[in-house]
Amino acid sequence: MIIHINLISHQLLPNVISTLVNWEQLHQHQAMKVILIQGNDALADKTQTLYHFYQHLGIDDIEIQSCHTSMDYARLYQHAKSLFERLRAEHPDAMLALNATGGTKPMSIAFTQVFDQLELQSMVIYTDTEHQKISILNPNADKLPSLPYHSVLDIENYLYLNNFKLNSLIDSQSLAHETILARKAFSQYLLALFEKHRGLLKMMNALCQQTNMGHSFTPFCPNVILKSAPKDKFHDLLTACQQQGLLTFTDIDITFSNKESACYLGGHWLEELVYCTAIDAGIEHVAMSIEGSWDNSALSSSTQAENELDVVLVHNNQMMLIECKTLDWQQYNLGQSVTLKLDSLHRQLGGSLSQGMLISVCELGAKNQQRIDNASNITSVMGSQLHQLEQQITAWRERIS
Repeated sequence: MIIHINLISHQLLPNVISTLVNWEQLHQHQAMKVILIQGNDALADKTQTLYHFYQHLGIDDIEIQSCHTSMDYARLYQHAKSLFERLRAEHPDAMLALNATGGTKPMSIAFTQVFDQLELQSMVIYTDTEHQKISILNPNADKLPSLPYHSVLDIENYLYLNNFKLNSLIDSQSLAHETILARKAFSQYLLALFEKHRGLLKMMNALCQQTNMGHSFTPFCPNVILKSAPKDKFHDLLTACQQQGLLTFTDIDITFSNKESACYLGGHWLEELVYCTAIDAGIEHVAMSIEGSWDNSALSSSTQAENELDVVLVHNNQMMLIECKTLDWQQYNLGQSVTLKLDSLHRQLGGSLSQGMLISVCELGAKNQQRIDNASNITSVMGSQLHQLEQQITAWRERIS
């Protein structure tokens, strides 16, 4: 039997990764127990989140303990000592694994001093998610076999552990997946066309907006009246869209096939292209059009903030959050708000090691680009750089593998 002791802190992922790596190895052959240690009640909601997460995965033997303090070292040490003595009496043959990555510093130090007793089958471990390593904190650790570290988190689990309640998403298990892959070539055609003819991008975005495609409480209007008969490149674009079954048109109007078609031509084509590119780059978990809300018990269900995430990647227990934009940054002064939103979201959902990426067909401009450059862990891929998107995502994958 192995007993994992998790010290609760704001970041749950380091605890989860080491526990689940071990769970995947042992649960077919050996029993596991998990003990969740919280300091005071300030992080009680985190404790409950982790408890229900483990329970959902099939870990049934879970115990919660409160030290009633997060900073009183003497009390924390006595609590750790009492726990250690009880576990050694009740489970004399069990291996004890204290994860010192979490908790406050006094908690981590107190529990480490008590549980660092390899001769009594008790070890202290540290999960380094940045370098994909689980270390044993003991002077003789170099004489011991290294602990395994591998991918154990998918997108749904990653978001859940960061208090994001998932309502829906599109991934490889979704009905829309094959449709998205099938029209990848058309999405690439749109990118190439709009890169050369930004006026066509503005025109298509404006026409799609007139359908009320982005308004949940306003009826969808598939028919849009044209100011003049389509000509030249615009006529070619509409013809190509009609051949794809996305719309029909005459000299006076356009009729979109459905709301999904209007959303696709109004900007979702870029999300789909990024989604396909991430799959081609070998990312383990890729999803788009993720809808959900912050699971905050302090908020009623009617006041919880709803969010839609364009594209989310999870690979080797790390996350990249991607925001896709087809708007003209010169026309809309949204650079600061978009950058702040992306920075806030990726920090809340992935912590300090997550990556945010802003992808735009149009160039940001010097001022907006400077905001991106000054933000930590955020990169941008703009205009002609989009042709190197797969290489950039591949580089991120290789860096964290």
